[in-house]
Amino acid sequence: MTFDINALQNCDGDWHEALNAYTDELVELFAESPEGQAHYEKYQHIGWSARLISLGFTYQEVTLPDMLDDDVEAILFSHFPRKISLMSPDDADDVIPELIAFWQYLQREYQLPNAEDILNFLQAMDPQEFLVEMNNPANFGMAKSFFQGGMNAGFDMTTEEGAYAFQSAYNASLSGSNSPFNAPFGEPLLPETPELETGKATRPKKSKTKQKRRKALAKASRKQNRKKRK
Repeated sequence: MTFDINALQNCDGDWHEALNAYTDELVELFAESPEGQAHYEKYQHIGWSARLISLGFTYQEVTLPDMLDDDVEAILFSHFPRKISLMSPDDADDVIPELIAFWQYLQREYQLPNAEDILNFLQAMDPQEFLVEMNNPANFGMAKSFFQGGMNAGFDMTTEEGAYAFQSAYNASLSGSNSPFNAPFGEPLLPETPELETGKATRPKKSKTKQKRRKALAKASRKQNRKKRK
């Protein structure tokens, strides 16, 4: 059965389940494609494209066929740094190469008309600038700050035991602390699903007015964003 690239356009019912199923299948197809295989052979990792889909749908209220390059910019420079925790600063080295390969696959396989603009944006990006933003603590959300703080303090934040140990150590040192956190933690904020870690995500609402306005302003927005990044 051919994959339906538009399957999320009118998502009803349990959108979490629909989003996960869509993302899993498409990323698997990408991984099996010539573009995906070439990327994996070089970087030994595929997964950032899944974050692009999920964060775009959840926070930008946009699916792949409707995604604009300013959506991609917002996802990469706002949502990625705030939501996605890294085990080491250079773990995001392959983000831009994977997304380029992913959009090359989408362009070839599904002839998405927005693919060219997005590829032009990604290929013109400065990867080092992106890495700086990914590792800038000022951009972190609370869950990522918690995770990275524990990692920097030497705790194994990939386990509940490590997270609880860091929480206890942090709470015990609150008095006179210069920690960037301003309140003790209750339950550990384990970043199992970074794109939903705040628990505030709701189903994106499809707004025809917003979609028309987005398309009408797309060209102007892209030009303005380009100027800002120079």
